[in-house]
Amino acid sequence: MSKQALDDIELTESTRWNRRGSPGKIWLSHAEYECLQEVNSSIRRAKRYNENELLELWRDGGRPQGDTRVAYKWKSNSVVGVVGLPNGRQLRIRPRTSPHRFGWLVQYAMRIEPVIEERPTTVDDGEGFIDAVAALYLAELREALRYGLDRNYERRTDSRSTIRGRLQISRQLQRHGPVSTTFECRHDELTYDTPLNRALLQAVLTFRRHVQTEHLRGALERLERDLARHVSRTPIQSSTLETVELTRLNEQFHDAFKIAKYVLRSHDAGGVGGSTDSFSLLFSLSTVFEDVARRALEEGGLRRAGYTIATQEARPVTRNDEFRIIPDLLIRNSDRDVAAVGDVKWKSNTSRKPRRDDFYQLISYQSLEDAPGLVVYPEQRRSFDPAVVELRANDPLHIVELPTGADVSDYMAFTDALESAARRTLQVLFDGIDAPAGD
Repeated sequence: MSKQALDDIELTESTRWNRRGSPGKIWLSHAEYECLQEVNSSIRRAKRYNENELLELWRDGGRPQGDTRVAYKWKSNSVVGVVGLPNGRQLRIRPRTSPHRFGWLVQYAMRIEPVIEERPTTVDDGEGFIDAVAALYLAELREALRYGLDRNYERRTDSRSTIRGRLQISRQLQRHGPVSTTFECRHDELTYDTPLNRALLQAVLTFRRHVQTEHLRGALERLERDLARHVSRTPIQSSTLETVELTRLNEQFHDAFKIAKYVLRSHDAGGVGGSTDSFSLLFSLSTVFEDVARRALEEGGLRRAGYTIATQEARPVTRNDEFRIIPDLLIRNSDRDVAAVGDVKWKSNTSRKPRRDDFYQLISYQSLEDAPGLVVYPEQRRSFDPAVVELRANDPLHIVELPTGADVSDYMAFTDALESAARRTLQVLFDGIDAPAGD
């Protein structure tokens, strides 16, 4: 077996099958194949993913036996990230966009405002795309920690030489009898070891494991040591993560916790069979881009004009509600009437026109709502010709291309480019979209 077959697997997202004999084929043992199939099952169970699988695999050789590796053709499904495979290898699926633009997309989708650091941790385009999100998390967490760690009262049960709080009589008699100098107590203790802080620390540990750049790993290690002085490394369960609430006393952690929660839920959803040697950190680009499209349309003029926009709202098709359709975007006016429906496509077309099958789903939404439609794409390799497809006199279908590959130097210029592109379409779709509501 060649040395190359034992290296980490580096792929770039692609929704097209790699052809037989292509240098893009991958070599997997039976254990590695089963590992990826288990990740696929985890993705199918995770409700926040639009995709059904991380990778679709098609054997391009004999059946694997033992540690023997065989070739597979593959295609991805808009999920990017890293998966730890048996025997220490990693599978990395990179997004088509550059690392820093990937970080900007995630930041914009999560509605995280930038912070200004005296010595910012930057990520170059030649570095890992997960590093871009890790750098964002590091900046947000450092900013929040300027105001101190979260503290809260936690219920404790322990053995003490003096009574504190309430004496646990049943526990006392079971353990020590009626005469003892040790007391079983239950009391409230002000501590830094809160679920919020444990989640923040666990996200630091997760990013440290996945980043590729030494300077970023070093910064995460230093932050890990600082946090671990006050916070335990006890893993936080998903059920506990969902109960964490932010108040005015710890609201400075809002953005950092938003990233930590996403990362830890992703790590949990993509976990592989409970193995300590296997791990994953995954991002659904179709879900991220759906959130990007929604925010760009809102900031591009919908909110100011009194419109609201919902994502993934189920709409009944039959009278008994047995069958429903779920458009990606549903735009309502101030009277709550449906003003437009939208479909979001994280895909790249090779021609200057969208594929016909991109329209089929949206046309059914338009027929149900009797409303104009939007198909939202990321920036294409060959920009689409400006197009408005006239389905009926009153229900045009607009094609929107958001400049996700905009050649800009910073995050704020990137957001301006997204919102300007959205605004141009909205001005055609709705009269007076630039006017504030009520004018």
